[in-house]
Amino acid sequence: RGLPTDALGPRDILGAPDGGEALVLVNLEVTRRLHRYVGIAGFLDVGNVFAKPSDIRLRLGAFREAAGIGLRLYSPVGLIRLDWAYLLDAQPGERRTRWSLALGPIL
Repeated sequence: RGLPTDALGPRDILGAPDGGEALVLVNLEVTRRLHRYVGIAGFLDVGNVFAKPSDIRLRLGAFREAAGIGLRLYSPVGLIRLDWAYLLDAQPGERRTRWSLALGPIL
């Protein structure tokens, strides 16, 4: 939630996302219902994409972290999540905050 889609992982020679064979992602989220249809959440997301599974051992310091708060709407069509994330380890040129809107739980 703290970074745009495809912002993590290996890059090709032109700087475009090149994908990877390994993903490490940890989401910690605490939610509280305030009403039948409304809730709030606090979260911490940690992870990264690696070219090969063996790179995970070599690059443990390369995990990215974001924390934030969110609004949860429990609608008849499913969970709607509006989150505000703060990138804890922003690099030069990266936005420190980010909004995201999603349907359904975090997978």
